[in-house]
Amino acid sequence: MDNKTPSIYESFNARSLTTKALCDSFIINDHFPKLASNDHSILVGPRGSGKTTLMKMLQVEALELWGGEFSENYRENINYSGIFIPTDRLWKKQYDEIKSSYGSNSAKLTILNEIFLYHILDRFLATVEYRADRVHNKVNGFRAVKISRNLEVELVNELANVWLIKPKLPTLKSLRISLLTKKMELSNQLHNKDQIANCRKIDNLIQFLELSTNIVNTYFNEVGEKWCFLFDELELAPECIIQPLINAMRGGPADIIFKLSLSPYHGDIDFIHNIVSPMEKQDYELISLTNTKDRDGLLFSRKLFSQIFKKRSLHNEVSGYFEEPKKKDKKLIFSELSKKDPTFSEYLSSNSIYVENIDAYTEKDKLTIIRKIQFIAELRNYYLGKNGQRRSMKRAPDYYAGFAKLCKAMEYNPRMLIGMANALAAKVHNNKISISDQIAVLSESLRTYNALLNTIPTNNKNFITLASLVEKIASFASDFIKGKRFYSEPYCSFRFDFEPDNETRKAIGYALNSGAFIVENSDRDIEYTGPLKGTRCRLSYIFSHSYGLPLTSTRPTNFSKILGYKHNKSENGQFELL
Repeated sequence: MDNKTPSIYESFNARSLTTKALCDSFIINDHFPKLASNDHSILVGPRGSGKTTLMKMLQVEALELWGGEFSENYRENINYSGIFIPTDRLWKKQYDEIKSSYGSNSAKLTILNEIFLYHILDRFLATVEYRADRVHNKVNGFRAVKISRNLEVELVNELANVWLIKPKLPTLKSLRISLLTKKMELSNQLHNKDQIANCRKIDNLIQFLELSTNIVNTYFNEVGEKWCFLFDELELAPECIIQPLINAMRGGPADIIFKLSLSPYHGDIDFIHNIVSPMEKQDYELISLTNTKDRDGLLFSRKLFSQIFKKRSLHNEVSGYFEEPKKKDKKLIFSELSKKDPTFSEYLSSNSIYVENIDAYTEKDKLTIIRKIQFIAELRNYYLGKNGQRRSMKRAPDYYAGFAKLCKAMEYNPRMLIGMANALAAKVHNNKISISDQIAVLSESLRTYNALLNTIPTNNKNFITLASLVEKIASFASDFIKGKRFYSEPYCSFRFDFEPDNETRKAIGYALNSGAFIVENSDRDIEYTGPLKGTRCRLSYIFSHSYGLPLTSTRPTNFSKILGYKHNKSENGQFELL
């Protein structure tokens, strides 16, 4: 790769990459085939989980430039023109400020909605222009079309009339310049009361997009061909923009596909509150980037680490660089823990498990129970130290080292894996990364992550920042590993047994969107809308090594118990602190 071209592994964020750089480094994961389908999709994942990368790889230009493995297969099977539409953070900030100052019916909000619409049209027109480009030679010719100069003039005139703009020349390039000029004019109107009153409003986003795509299909001689609008980071858009897109997934335009990228929690979205709402697996595919299966996550992680390590001239099989912790003999662990922890000894006795016979037990006997408690016993044995007293923590135990466990601690999150891989590549000595160096990099990853959580205020008097909320939950959970008694099934996950107040709800939303909380419900079709009550979550595994928590799912406890809430409601209907 050209050393002057930044790669996905150097930038940490696909938003800042050129399409060519993105294609050169793209690794297919198990979610991409689902997203690339010819159906409506909703892609859900916390920050850094790869949403933007996956969405950008479906735009026309990316599929034309991509030369990686299986790329030709995707070009043959994708029958739509993908249009990547990022959400402008500044636009979202302006929207919130105006709504707060002037109310939801302000004419200024109408202007902002128009700006976003022209933003969509700009991205659509960029794709149209790319497909009809006569100047640049295309190797693969994906979705390329030939259109005469006369037809281009007619097409430009038709679109200009519908879009209420006046290009100086009847060309696609001039039409796009006039779109950008229109956006600037609308932005200026936000500060001019007289012009706001005279603003021409374009109603119904979906019908407007349908008319625009039909016009282009007519002049491209492709009537019935599909266009796919890839909306990224829609959590930055208000409900009035998101909801029509979601509603259009059921009974919307036949020639338009919508693929929406969202963070795990967005309280304003209304998916399933009426009979005409779209339904998962019937009207759209829900693709969650959390709770990745270990097999799929490790396969992706190996490919990602391999690319990064090769840039450092490290060409061996990736996992071979990692020193693995020595496996502890379960008989020794059980024997040591029994001597210093009477509650563990009592547990073994109540289940008729005898340490001296551990190696002889079979699946039909006690081996299933032993396997279930072994890693809990190993952690507890380490933390209780030689005399049974909780040891002071200088660093995490070796248990959390090794390639597979490090990747799992990162939740197979691409952005976090990139940071870790770069740091670990610098630690290779004699083709090995020591356990101490692995733990040090893991701890530094958590320190960086906690720094982010500390910048997220919760507006809740009981936990000022998101980091303090995590600390409260993690400390509660760690007592089931390091506390006074042994638990064969510690309570390290939690279920919302009440509907939180608005401030607590916002804090939980931040935790879900930053990846600090992971939704575990397997029977919940939408994890980011509606009431939180009944939702089951766990902390991200990135916290496990710091608090001595297992890297597996555990029994849930009630969220109210962790926070110290009473189980009876106060007069205003909210739960009270003890």
